[in-house]
Amino acid sequence: MSKTKFHLSSDDFYRVLLSDVQPYHMPMIFSNEGFYYAVKSNNKFKALSEEIDDNNDLRTFEVATSTVPYVYYINKNSHSLRELSLIHPYQQLKFVDFYNNYHSLILYYCKKSSFSLRYPAKRNSTVYSSRHKKIYEKIINEYKSEHPDLVSDDKIFKYASTFFSYRKYDFNYKFYESTEFVRLERKYPYLRMMDVARCFDSIYTHSISWAVRGKEYIKTNMPAPKNNSSFDEEFDKIMQSSNYQETNGILVGSEVARIFAEVILQEIDENIIKKLAAKNIYNNRDYTIRRYVDDFCIFATNQEQLETVSDTIVNELMVYKLFINSSKTKDYIRPFITNRSKNIIDLRRLINQQMSDILEKITSKDESDKATNYYYFPNKRLLKNPTRLSTRFLKDLKSYWHVEKELETGFSSYLLKTLNKQVLMFMEKLDIKQVDEDDFDFIINYFIFIFDLSLYALSLEPKVTQSFSFSRLILIMTRFSKVELEDYHEKFAHRIHTGLTDLLQNELSTNSAYMVERLNILLTLNDIGEYYLPSEEDLKNYIFGVNNSNIDYFSLITGLFIVKRKSNYSSIHSFIIENIKNKLQAFSEVKKSSEAMHLYMDSMSCPYISCDDKKAITKVVVEKFVSPNRQHTIIKEYVDFFSQYYWFVNWSEIDILSKLFRKQLRRAY
Repeated sequence: MSKTKFHLSSDDFYRVLLSDVQPYHMPMIFSNEGFYYAVKSNNKFKALSEEIDDNNDLRTFEVATSTVPYVYYINKNSHSLRELSLIHPYQQLKFVDFYNNYHSLILYYCKKSSFSLRYPAKRNSTVYSSRHKKIYEKIINEYKSEHPDLVSDDKIFKYASTFFSYRKYDFNYKFYESTEFVRLERKYPYLRMMDVARCFDSIYTHSISWAVRGKEYIKTNMPAPKNNSSFDEEFDKIMQSSNYQETNGILVGSEVARIFAEVILQEIDENIIKKLAAKNIYNNRDYTIRRYVDDFCIFATNQEQLETVSDTIVNELMVYKLFINSSKTKDYIRPFITNRSKNIIDLRRLINQQMSDILEKITSKDESDKATNYYYFPNKRLLKNPTRLSTRFLKDLKSYWHVEKELETGFSSYLLKTLNKQVLMFMEKLDIKQVDEDDFDFIINYFIFIFDLSLYALSLEPKVTQSFSFSRLILIMTRFSKVELEDYHEKFAHRIHTGLTDLLQNELSTNSAYMVERLNILLTLNDIGEYYLPSEEDLKNYIFGVNNSNIDYFSLITGLFIVKRKSNYSSIHSFIIENIKNKLQAFSEVKKSSEAMHLYMDSMSCPYISCDDKKAITKVVVEKFVSPNRQHTIIKEYVDFFSQYYWFVNWSEIDILSKLFRKQLRRAY
């Protein structure tokens, strides 16, 4: 199926807000879409990135120096966490200005190395929508939830990409499945895989100047005057100011951080080539390297050269205060088949084999009994008992899957991806008018079978990306069954409610690392229907963690989104309002805090907070900076202004599924 092409304005630098300054891994209702539209529609708000005079109603939010990022954690694997940071809105606008001024130099410094597998190649002017766009649009338009989305359908796909288009591979695994990898394998018998230990946490921000102008030059020359700053100095300055003037480590999660790292790593690549050439060891003859962000693949003609190249990489990284994680270094001799590769091959083979039996090809016929087309329908024999089928299916999968503790299995992500494709194919081809109503139960059983598999995949690796894929799959099936299989829908919805409740109770609620994943599951339950949400006491524990251990921006705003003003959740609503005030009160410098600013702006736009409560929340903010005699006027100005727009959450009954479709097109690397 061909993809649909959308043309974007490459000169719309505010698109940086939509793609390059936020982490991908956030609860599904959060994005910069509202912020983007507000900034573009109101010149007054652009003052966030400029000097603000004393009479401007945004004066409180001027930040003269640095800001504090909102730091949160997601599950990386079974034994470690990944720290992510949400940049302050003021700094996000600064990055817009930076891209506007230096986009050409970003491209120049990111295209020097032949080693890089992922680098910005040009400004993005064309976006391709999903190959399943038609069924997505049908689901959104015909299988609507109770929550219509104000964002029009054409915008579902339009603003999903990064500001730059990238080469060569958007995901690392695609390199290992490419013809390029096969060609290199034919040429070089030895392969070593290495990665930089805590790369983003270790980067020294001043090293951007070493990469651009040379370390020796920087060490022996005075910095340029502030009014004549260079690309590297400006990049250094904005990365520091976004991270509370820290020079050791850069913020993790945003695309702009990956670009910053890429500039440095590209220069290291070039230095490696020069150092090895001085030893008569030449790129593309004796060795070659492929690097995906901070992961190195070294191909060499013999063991001696492999060691020399590896040592040179280590030494050149050390110049930039970066170090190899020796525990993850792996060596291979041709053919290059890792345990992960073998597992993926086995997994694909089994899934394809098993899934081929689940759906049967049925010929559609017209009124004269003439064959017109075909569709897929669940195998009635196999799907009499979907639970037994899913149990057998998973047993077979596990027998093929040889898990190594030190490796990310990829089991869950691959299975969820496959299940999503299968269901979309089924819906695209199904002709519901050709199906007898007596057979609708088999479709429900098919959905239950898919749900059981996907729930197992998520519980095995409860990561944020998996939660997006899982939720998208569940909501697609739920929307379909609610409209097309109305009398049978309750059976499926009940199964979802039971399964997700068990997951929340047994897996997610006991570990604070699963906050984002937990909130995504709750948002999914909320979209299915209010009836399926847990009791007030359980919901409070799920949102804020056991003993209220996760009272922060994400949980407070997500809590408001779910409970709204529902009478059965009135105590949670009061709890949230009080804790918004307490949270803002606890910040010594509200205007510098990314968490505080995001929390305040979304609170002001929220229709589930009364005007009096908005004034009380604003009073907590302005009393730290405004004299008592001016507070009443300033409070009114702030409430009026920030209530005009939705900022980071669309409170107007956002359609979660359309949000997930847009997020799917802006996948993390």
